[in-house]
Amino acid sequence: MPVKKPILTQKMYFARFFMALCLGVLASQARPDELTDAQHFLDAGAAQLVLQQMDAAGVPESPTTRNEWLRVQWQALAMAGAPQEILDQAARLPKDIPDALRHDADLLAARAAIQLGQGGLARKYLSVLLWQLPVQAAELPDLRALVVQSHLLPVPDAEAASLMLRDQQDFGIDPVLRKAYILAVLRAGQTTDLSSLRSGLADSDPLAVLIDAHAGRLSDDELRNRIGALLQGNALDEPLLLALRQTVAGMNAESLQVQIDERLLNLPEPPSGINALLVWKAYHSMTQSFGNVRLLLFGSDAGWAEQAQGVAAQDPVMARAIWAYLAREAKDDALRATAQQQFLDQMAALQLGRAALRLFEAAWPDLPAQGFAPPVRYRLGQLALAAGEDAPAAQLWQAPAQCDGR
Repeated sequence: MPVKKPILTQKMYFARFFMALCLGVLASQARPDELTDAQHFLDAGAAQLVLQQMDAAGVPESPTTRNEWLRVQWQALAMAGAPQEILDQAARLPKDIPDALRHDADLLAARAAIQLGQGGLARKYLSVLLWQLPVQAAELPDLRALVVQSHLLPVPDAEAASLMLRDQQDFGIDPVLRKAYILAVLRAGQTTDLSSLRSGLADSDPLAVLIDAHAGRLSDDELRNRIGALLQGNALDEPLLLALRQTVAGMNAESLQVQIDERLLNLPEPPSGINALLVWKAYHSMTQSFGNVRLLLFGSDAGWAEQAQGVAAQDPVMARAIWAYLAREAKDDALRATAQQQFLDQMAALQLGRAALRLFEAAWPDLPAQGFAPPVRYRLGQLALAAGEDAPAAQLWQAPAQCDGR
């Protein structure tokens, strides 16, 4: 009577695979059942660990086992998503692997090269896909889009515009590619005509605003109003915010600059050059300009508080800047606490809680609980918790022995 092979639970697969890793059984004589275990380990989401062990073991010598080994490896690479590791492994691929494996590897390598800004390397892999390997007709739009993207890196080259136009004619407008192309042209400061990509975009679309500004179709007042309307929506991603920031830099529009920087600071990972100290400096500059016009000197805290309340309805950004100034500089403890609360409440209402938290962390390192009045501590703790920072939240919610607001 044949022996029935036991059914392995996921936990058993983990234990068995860990033993295999320790014994180095993924070495040159890897057996099919060991690759099956690797596949189960991938299914459990441990792609990076599989890659580390496979890399240490080396590629099997047997062509049949080698191809299956490479298939598992490239499945792990696709799951791990580390672009440099993908390119490193692509450079080591044997030349005599099956077309299907070469196709998947080259496509993954082309995407990785684009992700790392290496347009020329991406085209190397795309040329093999388009001219040497069999591809399905359904793949062509995506492959052609990747070709266009490769010509945008590091800046749009001489062929980018014609390739973009040809892709648009052959396959229609690809919204993702259109966005990448427009932002690349704007980022490079090129004078390329973007009119053909403006068609079909509503005036309220961020790309339409950027194209119209690029073409000089808007007066400064019109541009301020349209960018201001975009910022109210609070649904702009980092590339769009950076493009708007570049556009605003050439205008006398400090209020717009501050709003853009607040939103960039609110991102999970703010881009290089954007930090809390930069935003605090902008708040101070706005407040100083406002006071110069009204002959209001720094130190007149009660007068500044009245101004913040007075302009809140028609100019909430200026009110926020004044509250930011008072949150740090007001001499009266109660007024300083009020300003801190006002500032945090306004930022939270705009869904900019992470930015507010970073601003306070920069001004008051480690957010000492005794440095804030109870309502401020509670609000800061809420923002920290929402940002996934449990330790600061717990620290802020502990009752301090005293509170001086500084």
